[in-house]
Amino acid sequence: MKKILVFGASGYAKVVIDILDKSGEWEISGIIDERGASGAVSWFGYPILGADADLPIIVEEKEVEHGIIAVGDNFLRNKIYLKILSLCPQFQLGTAIHPNASIAKGAVIAEGTVISAGAVVNSDSRIGRCCIVNTRASLDHDSSMGDFSSLAPGVAMGGNVHVGAFSAVCIGAVVKHGIVIGEHSVVGAGSIVMGDIPPLSVSYGQPCRFVRSRKKGEPYLKSNS
Repeated sequence: MKKILVFGASGYAKVVIDILDKSGEWEISGIIDERGASGAVSWFGYPILGADADLPIIVEEKEVEHGIIAVGDNFLRNKIYLKILSLCPQFQLGTAIHPNASIAKGAVIAEGTVISAGAVVNSDSRIGRCCIVNTRASLDHDSSMGDFSSLAPGVAMGGNVHVGAFSAVCIGAVVKHGIVIGEHSVVGAGSIVMGDIPPLSVSYGQPCRFVRSRKKGEPYLKSNS
């Protein structure tokens, strides 16, 4: 099995660790986390090896070439990714796919992406770098997700839907066939999306409506995500 480092020690990191353990593809060498998980020496059974700045030494000592960023916030995941590249330009991202996920013929999944239990990625869909398709979320045929975007648990996407980079579709939202969700936008939990969503926006409701504009990187998750 290939060795991998997990970046982050949050509740979502537990999900990613479980997927890696069950995939049979990866051997987890340890955790990299800036906070040190509030002083803990291990996280979900794996040692915390150090902070991001320690990565070059850890990579050499552990002889590990792959990592995965187990952080739920899309914009923060990108910041960590850029920091990894600055410290170790040759370091590679792994992909975590739960064995109970369904990945259809023709689907393309880029490096760093996490596909959780019960998720469905249908035919000829394309998922960018460092995305999240969470528990029982579905992405139907010929759809796409831009880099660092995410689908929360229970999201149902129709076919030919495009989710822009850094955008988040929250728990249980339903998105009609052919919709475009602009970059850096957030679709609220339980929304029913019947029309396109503008970039840099927060929208929610049944039907989903524009509520306000948002800035790039504006937080939308609780701190333990």
